[in-house]
Amino acid sequence: MRTLQSLILIAITLLVGSGCNFDTLDDKSKFTLIPGRTNTLDAQFDRPTADVEAAVRATLSTLGTITEEKRLPVADEEVTKNVFTARINTRHVRVSVKPSKESPDVISDMRIQAWTKSRNPDLLIASEIKLAVYSALVNASLKQTSN
Repeated sequence: MRTLQSLILIAITLLVGSGCNFDTLDDKSKFTLIPGRTNTLDAQFDRPTADVEAAVRATLSTLGTITEEKRLPVADEEVTKNVFTARINTRHVRVSVKPSKESPDVISDMRIQAWTKSRNPDLLIASEIKLAVYSALVNASLKQTSN
């Protein structure tokens, strides 16, 4: 009976432990207490990556503080992605910008991860960042057309 209880306890621990890890955008692994829940929001913009990176930089500077910015190679592609790490209030945010596979010169892929201090996913702040980046891109294009 004791071995059966031990096996059940080990099985539950392995199941919960394996489902509670998530990969960050800068290829690290983190632990959360909520298994199977996503903390990533994807977006595509029809702008070059330099424009999207500038909009992300402006958005994260406005909403919070950028703590790190680094370029990392993408595993199966010949491109690099730019990963921004920021803090917005008590939230941890990572934003990845890379050229799209479809049309690398024109389309950019953006992924946003956000989580609370206790590493619970926060998709509300991620969607706010997505909308703010979109707004910054629209404002930048309006300034270019008015000049």
